[in-house]
Amino acid sequence: MIKIIPEQADDGIPGVLLCSHGHLAEGIADAVKMIYGECKNLVVIGLEESDDVAGWGDELEAAVKRFSKGAIVLIDLFGGTPGNQCLLKTVQMLKTGDSVSVVAGMNLGMVLEVLAGRETEKFERIAEIAVEAGKQAVSDCLLHFR
Repeated sequence: MIKIIPEQADDGIPGVLLCSHGHLAEGIADAVKMIYGECKNLVVIGLEESDDVAGWGDELEAAVKRFSKGAIVLIDLFGGTPGNQCLLKTVQMLKTGDSVSVVAGMNLGMVLEVLAGRETEKFERIAEIAVEAGKQAVSDCLLHFR
């Protein structure tokens, strides 16, 4: 399991969890640090082939529960094993009153907008920001020059 969890949580802002197959989430976190700098409450959890899937889900749940202001979980792919585990765990957490959102299709633009918006926006709006930013980050670049 690829796991990068800050030693201490900042109680003033929600957590952002990047979850993926393999090292994708770790790579996005590295790129974020190049652009944004160090980020508080940023967690990376990557699923490797040898991982116990249920144990991976338990690690995710424990990471989400570290953040008193809630957590937004960004997953690489809807319907993949990391995403399915996220949904299984977060649906249970929502039933107990935890603040958590899950958005699929993680990309660098999405992550940067979520990190910027979590300090000023209401928690309920962060998932909307993630979806909007994720869509805007996708572009046929050569269309701009035709």
